[in-house]
Amino acid sequence: MAETFTTYTRRLSREIDAAYEAYKAGKPGADIVLHAAFRALADHILRQRFRPDAPDPSLEFEIATRAVQNLHQFRAKSLLSTWFTRLARNEANRALGEFIKRREKRVPIDLFLPARASNQDDELDFAKLRESLPPEQAEVIDLLGERYSLEEIAKKLGKPIGTIRGRYRLAKAKMKREIHK
Repeated sequence: MAETFTTYTRRLSREIDAAYEAYKAGKPGADIVLHAAFRALADHILRQRFRPDAPDPSLEFEIATRAVQNLHQFRAKSLLSTWFTRLARNEANRALGEFIKRREKRVPIDLFLPARASNQDDELDFAKLRESLPPEQAEVIDLLGERYSLEEIAKKLGKPIGTIRGRYRLAKAKMKREIHK
């Protein structure tokens, strides 16, 4: 039977805490075991955050290496696994934010325009697709078509960037569903 997310996280946390005790005791190779445990938990957290999109494979290694290098900052007010989990989640969230920004800087309109059939008579009516959207989503698509970035649209409309991203994703999903009907 496969381990649940929580069970696996607890097991990795116990491995990190045991490896840290060995590291503090000066056992040879404990730093390597600690780094491996850090990498496993970082990989687990990254997979949770990125779900279908694969993160940069070197990111888990960088997070684990940074944690080992910064062990001197650990104040032992909590378990090491708790400290590392917070560090790994913060790094995963930062990386996810950068990934989203990079992905959304591409011109999204091109994603909607491929023909759904090889028949030349079956043309895609973009105006009709746009009309099927709620006004808030259509406004975002119009501004994207004018080559504004999502950040610029948020400033222009006086809305939070998260709201604009949400409208963009919903519009994109609806338009794709319409295209592939």
